[in-house]
Amino acid sequence: MSAPTTRAMPVQAAGVPASFAGLPLLVADIGGTNARFGWVDEAGGEVRHVRCLPVAEFAGPAEAAAAYLDGLPGHEARPAGPRQAAFALATPVGGDEVRMTNSHWRFRRADAQAALGLERLVLL
Repeated sequence: MSAPTTRAMPVQAAGVPASFAGLPLLVADIGGTNARFGWVDEAGGEVRHVRCLPVAEFAGPAEAAAAYLDGLPGHEARPAGPRQAAFALATPVGGDEVRMTNSHWRFRRADAQAALGLERLVLL
């Protein structure tokens, strides 16, 4: 089992759209092997607290995201988690149900959104 990694990512969350005004924002790049999560707390701000988690160790994206959020610095003192999230997935996204073609993850967008307490979850 490999240890999760944490590193800074000097990438701008270029033009966070007005529809994502509810910050902080949880972002993810999810492939078949790894799920990379990051945190954006201001419009146009950097993606911070990037952490890579192995997909095989989690039942689905909600569980991986929860583990990521639990590992954020100062998460105990943070009054609330993210209000919105955007997950880029390495699989076709068409409806509410997602079946990753290169991992065991099968999930419904609405279920992941509810499990994480999000107002909005966008799958790309």
